[in-house]
Amino acid sequence: MGFGRHLPGGHAFLGAIGAEVAALCEASWDARFADRVNQALTAISRPWRGKGLAKGVKAAMLRLVRERHPGVRLIVTSNAEVNARILSINHRIGFSEYRRDGSYQLTRDGLAKYLTKS
Repeated sequence: MGFGRHLPGGHAFLGAIGAEVAALCEASWDARFADRVNQALTAISRPWRGKGLAKGVKAAMLRLVRERHPGVRLIVTSNAEVNARILSINHRIGFSEYRRDGSYQLTRDGLAKYLTKS
């Protein structure tokens, strides 16, 4: 299951079951900051969730990073606080919280309502 592929500025690891992509993990590396990798995405197709694929595809990505970039000393990832499954995986791998960020969103209707206020 799966293959790693080098992309300009990053790597993608796909987990396929038959012809179906079941899992994806993506990371980026920049030679200007050669000691670090940003692991930005771990995604599992809905029918395959809860079967351990996230752990497997993330582990495969980390092995790929270690193999291709042995000078990496820091891997940064982020996820929403409500995503308990990936938080648990990240903690078991050894990731620890070092900063909290806030993201805010505004709907089109909310923007329209705000802009019509005097």
